[in-house]
Amino acid sequence: MEQSNISDLNINDEVDMEFNLEEAGENAIDLSLCLEGRFLTNIHIRVPIMKERMVEVWKPICGITIDELKPPLFLFCFYHIVDIQNVLKGGP
Repeated sequence: MEQSNISDLNINDEVDMEFNLEEAGENAIDLSLCLEGRFLTNIHIRVPIMKERMVEVWKPICGITIDELKPPLFLFCFYHIVDIQNVLKGGP
């Protein structure tokens, strides 16, 4: 495995926003791209329908994984920084 040399990094360097899904692997989860949340309602959440609706609302570029942690908590894992930033800025 190739090691990175961080001594040459500069805060003013341009950030490469390209994302390769094959490099990340199917099971790779970056917790910095995950949100834990719940819905502010007392009614039962139909998880499959909620997953479809959240994808329609958020329109993630690189996809999203939604897992039910324990009722009523959900874990929303994004696969690109732009997707989570859009959700944090624009909601819901």
